[in-house]
Amino acid sequence: MSKFPKIISLIPAIFLIIYRWRFVIEILSKIIFIRQRKKKYSSKLDKIQALEILGLSEKASKTEILKKYQDLMKKNHPDKGGSEWITKKLNQARETLLS
Repeated sequence: MSKFPKIISLIPAIFLIIYRWRFVIEILSKIIFIRQRKKKYSSKLDKIQALEILGLSEKASKTEILKKYQDLMKKNHPDKGGSEWITKKLNQARETLLS
């Protein structure tokens, strides 16, 4: 029971430290979140991975890519019980191959 008042007395000191260092804390948090966002959005597929996802050969034409994409989307669309993750990967593969 004697340690409880000591902990309570430290709370204002902790808030004061956080208040004085808030600018440094904000800058560090922005840097960390920017790095996380870059990692999150830099997960583009390369052409070989995109071809494997769609099950196509390297010589596939634009019409073959679109046809295969549409067939797979009909089977895996989230509204028809498919996975959102699979749909996301199919969309990424299509964008990679058609860009």
